[in-house]
Amino acid sequence: MRLIDYIEKLIEQDIKVIPIKSFGKSYREAKEPLIPSGFKHTNYKSKDYIETACRLTRRTYYLVKNKKIAAFGLLGAINEFIILDFDRDKFPCSKYEHLFKALSKELFVERTPRGGFHAVVKAKSDSDLHLRFYSKLGEIDNKTFGYIISHPSRLFWSGKVAKYLKLEDSPDVWDTSYLDEVQAYLDLLEIEIYRGVKLGGVRANKSLPVYDFGIDELDNKQLIALLYLIAREIGCKGLAELYRAWFEKGIIPLKNYVYANNRGIHFTFEVTTLGILKTIGLSYERAVNFVREVKYVDGIKETSPENTSLRNVYAYDERNLVVRGLCPFCKNPCIFTPLSKLLMNIQRLDIKLLRRVLVELH
Repeated sequence: MRLIDYIEKLIEQDIKVIPIKSFGKSYREAKEPLIPSGFKHTNYKSKDYIETACRLTRRTYYLVKNKKIAAFGLLGAINEFIILDFDRDKFPCSKYEHLFKALSKELFVERTPRGGFHAVVKAKSDSDLHLRFYSKLGEIDNKTFGYIISHPSRLFWSGKVAKYLKLEDSPDVWDTSYLDEVQAYLDLLEIEIYRGVKLGGVRANKSLPVYDFGIDELDNKQLIALLYLIAREIGCKGLAELYRAWFEKGIIPLKNYVYANNRGIHFTFEVTTLGILKTIGLSYERAVNFVREVKYVDGIKETSPENTSLRNVYAYDERNLVVRGLCPFCKNPCIFTPLSKLLMNIQRLDIKLLRRVLVELH
């Protein structure tokens, strides 16, 4: 899509932008925004800011149409966008490029000329715009109260050209996803989210979504069958086979050992299972009854109704313990664990239909 067509589409979607100089003697000069002094992005709710942003958007269109500029800046807060900037010098972008490609299936993600990435997330509320994002992998520059030069912009200086291009599978910015829809992907980049000031040593609770599919009415055997069907649907074959054996023989064919997260495989299996069930709406009362079905082939009973896995999932909502890292249930290494895949696919899964089939077959 030509730049002018893209600008027209942005205006049609009521997305505000600013003009970028585009040409210069240096890369830094070409990146300069053409904005008036006093245009502070923290004033995004004020009448003056909004009027100025609208005027700058119209000016951007005029300058692009007349080939005066070849780049624009995408504003964050006024468009209800959370903008995350991953600079190559501060974040291992090349090492985790495969994760950014996975992220781009749901989010607008573009590659910068210097080898970094920009990711744009829709905010559901004004409070989302004030979130703080941190990653153990590297530094994230939050441009929500600012802007990024955006696809399909180009910069020209000293005979050189720099292009901003969205990744191949990425949606356009007006179709990017909301924060709660991409939580599992952000977890893969070990991103933690805080409201207000980050306190040292205090981990944020990310409040993963819970969906009500009315599964409390299923008996324990039916719940295991439902887990099997879900595991099959989301492509977790190893886990599906464990659920199938559990359903047929009443015993889970797992021998306990310490997994990479320093937790026993029994614990990991239980948190995975309870995390899936909580996500699709199993109540705590039913979960207490359900965990009594847990029996392992090695006879080691890791937990009891007041067990650590039940407490982690229901009391502390630590379902994110099983979002990160390699999946221990796959024969080949898989970066997407079962809860990750469930959260990524839950909109297409007809769990209510699966539940109804199980009830009718009972």
